[in-house]
Amino acid sequence: MLKALLIDAQNEIIREIEIENGFQHTAQAIGGGCTTIELVSIARNEDSLYVDGEGLFYVVPNETKGFHYIAEDGTLFTIVGNGVMLGGNAEGESVDVKMDAVELAERVVWMDAALTTEYAFN
Repeated sequence: MLKALLIDAQNEIIREIEIENGFQHTAQAIGGGCTTIELVSIARNEDSLYVDGEGLFYVVPNETKGFHYIAEDGTLFTIVGNGVMLGGNAEGESVDVKMDAVELAERVVWMDAALTTEYAFN
C-alpha cells in the first residue's frame, strides 16, 4: 500500500489515504468514474499530481466541483473533479507521497460548482 493525498473537491478537503500501486487503484481513488489519468505536475521532491484526464479537456456538469492547483513554478492548473498526489522515484515508480496535507493545501484553491463550468477547459 502507498501513502497518498486525496484532493476531494466535492467536500473541499485534503486527506491522507492508502492505495495500492497501479492505474486502476489510482483511478478508483480519483473517483467520478475516472477512466483516464493525467499527470498534471511533478514537484521538486518528485511528488506527482494525478487527475481525471477528462476533467482537463471539457466542461462537466455544474454539480461537479473542482480546484486550482498552483505548481512550484507558479503554473496554475484548473482541475474539474478530484486529484491524487503520489510520490515518485528516479525510476518513475510510484512511492509514498512526501508532502503532507498542510503543504498540499497551500497549493490548492477550491472552485465552487457554479464556477466550474466557467473555468473548465473546453
